[in-house]
Amino acid sequence: MIRIFATSVTNSRLARKIEKDFLNTFIVKEVNFDLEDRDNIFRVDTAENEICAEKVKHFFRMFGIQAFELED
Repeated sequence: MIRIFATSVTNSRLARKIEKDFLNTFIVKEVNFDLEDRDNIFRVDTAENEICAEKVKHFFRMFGIQAFELED
């Protein structure tokens, strides 16, 4: 399952650090940012392992970043 979050990340260096830390923290298939999107999108492919949106938001809060899940 792919979950999509709008974030307050604007710096590509920080985005790379977050991607790396996220992959080291959670068992997921893939993560990536789209900082060219107006919502600074963070995508996470959870594959078979479900991650609740609250855990993702808490992870971002540890970096002082706002994030909220975008619904279909």
